[in-house]
Amino acid sequence: MPTSDVLALLASSASLLSYVVYNMAAMNGRELNLATITLWLGMSAISAFTFLSATGDMAKAAVPLANMIANAVTLLVAIRLGGSFRKFSTWEKRMILLGSLAIICWKLVNPMLGNYVVILALAISVMPIYRKVIGNPLSEHWLPWALWTLAFGLQGVIVALKFDGHYGQFAQPVVYAALHGGIGILALRK
Repeated sequence: MPTSDVLALLASSASLLSYVVYNMAAMNGRELNLATITLWLGMSAISAFTFLSATGDMAKAAVPLANMIANAVTLLVAIRLGGSFRKFSTWEKRMILLGSLAIICWKLVNPMLGNYVVILALAISVMPIYRKVIGNPLSEHWLPWALWTLAFGLQGVIVALKFDGHYGQFAQPVVYAALHGGIGILALRK
């Protein structure tokens, strides 16, 4: 099995494990907002399909595809646990607009541009989490964020191993690793 495929399995496993750890904490006694979870599923699907369409490579796209699957499972579990739909926040409305723009860019211009728009949407979407964890480091556990950082870091290694001259393919793993890693580091403060 090629090294890139082994790394794709490891990266996907790290990402899936991060969802298990995160969801166990998040679903423990919290009211589950199905609107937010559905939005994350949609954004992860756009991220996965734009990146897969842009690269044409399953190993490079393994992490975003695993994230999409994990978000689908999260939604099903949240429905089973009796979650309810609430109104979208201002941040979530921005994600919806950017997600729509990403689809338009993907279909009418090129998939990598669509992926860049999804990257921007994620950067905007984590700002409330950054504010929350800066104010209270205990509001987030560091472990799932460290696992996501590892997964995206490995995705970057896969892109490097299978480099085909398109430097833009590094944007997703580098930005996502930095954003997730930053939250993990902030959550370590006491």
